[in-house]
Amino acid sequence: MQSSRRFDSITAVLLAGALAACGSNERFATPGSVQPPNVTAAGGGAFTARHDGYVPVSSRCTAHRNGRFEFSGDGFAKFFHKNWERGSMTDKRGGNDCSWSGTAMLSVEGHAGNSITVTLRLANGSKDPCAQSRTFMAFVVTSGTGRFAHATGSGSITFECLGSNGYHDDWSGTITF
Repeated sequence: MQSSRRFDSITAVLLAGALAACGSNERFATPGSVQPPNVTAAGGGAFTARHDGYVPVSSRCTAHRNGRFEFSGDGFAKFFHKNWERGSMTDKRGGNDCSWSGTAMLSVEGHAGNSITVTLRLANGSKDPCAQSRTFMAFVVTSGTGRFAHATGSGSITFECLGSNGYHDDWSGTITF
């Protein structure tokens, strides 16, 4: 009889431990409390980024030729942490009335599937984005991938060309995802 009670006690302890390990919240989740796979909760807010990099192409717009501007660098950005950026702009009009626009992509380093693409517009209409000590660009988020698949937002970029084709930029704005 004593061995039967010991067996019942051991069984009860093991059963209680197994139930506690399962956790009642996981077994009986309330409707809407569990998200399907690959769905992320909304996020975002004030966005800042800083990058340093290289300007491989910077050509002035003239009366006879449209200008072209490219940049590529890496740095840190809120929501992205360590990331890289690639972008290009062209002057669509040429001549004395330059109108620079283009696109850029920011991507999480090591997770290229998490990125945003933005349109760029040069705010001051310069003949060459590197002609001034600082150039101001506007950006608008047009698409995203991965974690940023439904990203929206806008802001500005202060772009500073340095010697030896280097550059530094500072992004400021708002993004939601």
